[in-house]
Amino acid sequence: MKRKLISACFACGIFMAHADDVTINVTGKILATPCVVDPGTVNQTVELGQAIATDFKQAGDAGKWKDFALSLSRCPVTTTESEVTFGGTPDNDAPDKFINNGTSKGLALELANRAHDTQFSPGSKMSVNVDSNAHTALFPLSARMVSTTGAATGGTFASVVQLTFTYH
Repeated sequence: MKRKLISACFACGIFMAHADDVTINVTGKILATPCVVDPGTVNQTVELGQAIATDFKQAGDAGKWKDFALSLSRCPVTTTESEVTFGGTPDNDAPDKFINNGTSKGLALELANRAHDTQFSPGSKMSVNVDSNAHTALFPLSARMVSTTGAATGGTFASVVQLTFTYH
């Protein structure tokens, strides 16, 4: 009997647990709910019209500005600002412009705000306030063709700009 009692006590001592106080920190970030990108903004085509190659004799010669806008709606009440990041491939000769994927050579896409005093290059951002009454946001922009080399050739002009919206 003594042997069983000693064995039982010994066995209990082996399985006794040791406790440590441990703290786990859990963090996260709550993002503002997104606005809705209006149908006219999704896959929008901005038609720059026709131009003549001889109008682009020197680097920096540019066509006429074409105004357009990016429009968001149904923004949540808590969203006060929206930001767009302009993505795309920089032009080889003018990396602050977007590459022309058309058949014409020596031209690139220049993107600016409507006042034409702020240029947007690949990777740059633009922020606007959300209208607190209408719950909308409008990004007024302009685009044009610009000569990168001064030796523009005839052909097509096509450029792609990817948009990424964030909300604050």
